Amino acid sequence: MPRRVVPEQQAIFQHVEVRKPFFDDSASPKKKAKKFNPKNSRAFTDAVANAREFMSTLAGKNWDGVTHETLLGLYAVLHERCYGFTPDDVCEEWAIVLRQLKGWLEKYSFSIERGVAFLRWYWSREIRLRNSNPERTRVQWRWVFNTQAALDYRAARGR
Repeated sequence: MPRRVVPEQQAIFQHVEVRKPFFDDSASPKKKAKKFNPKNSRAFTDAVANAREFMSTLAGKNWDGVTHETLLGLYAVLHERCYGFTPDDVCEEWAIVLRQLKGWLEKYSFSIERGVAFLRWYWSREIRLRNSNPERTRVQWRWVFNTQAALDYRAARGR
């Protein structure tokens, strides 16, 4: 026998909101696939070209015109020197990596000059470790621009 609803109960149930099930996919919009951004590619190739030019004048310690973008290009050039290919993840996530680099330099009070010295130290260490253990995994930008790497650099510089 069906239950009879009393008018007082009917008034209560009018205000009850009907919710969709937790796993209902129709409620959430579909995410679009990430498209390749040619602007990132252009900025990346310009930064790498500037870094190569900077490396040719590195012996003269000419710091004029070196920007955060050039420093990130220097990371890519040194990565290529160590592993034999350019890091595509930096090109794809250019704005994120650049923002991370700027924040990292600011957090540890690194100037552009100290950032260059850090990259030279880091990649010379990475090449040495890679030569002693060829099975060593490739480092990513997240491992280079982090707290542990900065502390290792400060400790090594203090020796």
